[in-house]
Amino acid sequence: MNKKRVVCFLLLLTISISSACFSGYPSYEEIVTKRSKIKPVPFEKEKWFDDKKIGVEALWEVRPALARDLINRNLLIGKTVAEVEEMIGKLEVDKGTNTVSYTIFVENGVVDPVFIENLVIKFDQNNKVEKNEIQIRMMDGHPDYR
Repeated sequence: MNKKRVVCFLLLLTISISSACFSGYPSYEEIVTKRSKIKPVPFEKEKWFDDKKIGVEALWEVRPALARDLINRNLLIGKTVAEVEEMIGKLEVDKGTNTVSYTIFVENGVVDPVFIENLVIKFDQNNKVEKNEIQIRMMDGHPDYR
């Protein structure tokens, strides 16, 4: 009987902590709306890799704007994996889907990330970029986790 109570208590505690960590955070729709208002900044390779000068935290603010420029001006469309790597760095292409998901922003919460913003690049059968977009993924534990 004691073991069941302990298990129930721990389960309730876990749920409470998880809820508390993510309470007060914006919904998925609010995050997408806010992030969609980021103004593109003309892509420059030097800015993309500038973490040593400006620091990683500042880089999280620069890359989303640069990624939006890559997308808006179709700078990746038609490029090979090697050409894209020259622009934004080493890629790990998922052979099953022929896509790359490149993290460009992480919103941290109290303990864990709340959401991750990715530049998603899809390659065609000739290994050239056919599509690229920004995707936001809510993290496990957030009320809008998908």
